[in-house]
Amino acid sequence: MTPAGSYDAIVVGGGHNGLVAALYLARAGWSVAVLERNAAVGGAIAGGEATLPGFVHDLYSINQNLFLGSRTYADFASGLARHGLRFRTTDRPYANVFPDGLSLRVHSDYERTLGHLAAHSTGDAEGFAGLYRQYKRFTPYLFGLYGSAVPSGAAVRQVLSLLRHRGVRGAAELTH
Repeated sequence: MTPAGSYDAIVVGGGHNGLVAALYLARAGWSVAVLERNAAVGGAIAGGEATLPGFVHDLYSINQNLFLGSRTYADFASGLARHGLRFRTTDRPYANVFPDGLSLRVHSDYERTLGHLAAHSTGDAEGFAGLYRQYKRFTPYLFGLYGSAVPSGAAVRQVLSLLRHRGVRGAAELTH
């Protein structure tokens, strides 16, 4: 047991990055204190009742898919689940409500989303379709990078694969 006020590490900020750092330090046997100014830890991964009682909204970060594919989740998933972490999914993850009461919904089904967008704005539907085509072209490289430590040999191999298959100009499309 660490004497009060004596720690191997003090992590300032209990957002997701600070919590990840604290988890790895604790797993390495360090005694760790996490200091957070807010009433709850978690930073941008908080939820709460923003509209109706019992209806919980993601208040900041909505999409945790990158975390689910991360090394951190692989390393700590069982412990996090034991402490109550669970993910909820829906086939209608996003919506935008306009002042006139109309709404625009995004569905997990691409065609359904495209149809809603087209009914709202053909230009928006065309833009979404173009973005989706670009996403499909780069998905193999992006998800390979997301799962790689940076810097690492695995990350370098993903970038080289991107350059080999798409060329420098093709890879530069990711920045537009």
